[in-house]
Amino acid sequence: RQLLGASRHDQHAITGVEVCAHLGEAFALRDDLLGVWGDPELTGKPAHDDLRAGKATVLLAWAEQEATGRAADLVARIRNQQHEDGDVEEAAQIMESTGVRERAEEQVRRSHASALAALEEPALHPAGVAGLRQVADSVCWRTR
Repeated sequence: RQLLGASRHDQHAITGVEVCAHLGEAFALRDDLLGVWGDPELTGKPAHDDLRAGKATVLLAWAEQEATGRAADLVARIRNQQHEDGDVEEAAQIMESTGVRERAEEQVRRSHASALAALEEPALHPAGVAGLRQVADSVCWRTR
C-alpha cells in the first residue's frame, strides 16, 4: 500500500494514526464489554458495574436502539439511573438477546483485523510490526 506523494516518514505517521484509531475503538469496546460481562475476579469490579452506574456506553446506546416494549423501558431506566438492582442483570440479558454483545465482539474483531492490515506497510521495521501486533492482541483480547 503506497500513499501517493507521501514521504516514507509521512507514510509511517499515517500508518501509526490508522493503527491507533482502530486499536482505540477496540479498546473502548472491550472496556465496555468488560464493564458489563467482565469477570469480577479479573477486572476487580463488580459484575455489570457499568450498567449499575448507568454509564453512557456504546453498548447501552445500541441496546436503546434494539430493545422494544418492556425491554426498552428497562434500558431507559438503566440509562436514567432510575433502576432497581434486579434490573441490571435483566438489562445484561437484553443486551445479549438483542445482539449487542455479539455486535461489539464483531466490531472488536474488525478493528483488530484493520489494525493488523494497516501494519502490512512494507517499509515498516519487522520488529516494530511484531511489537505492534502484540499490542493489538493485548488491547483487543484483554480480560481485565
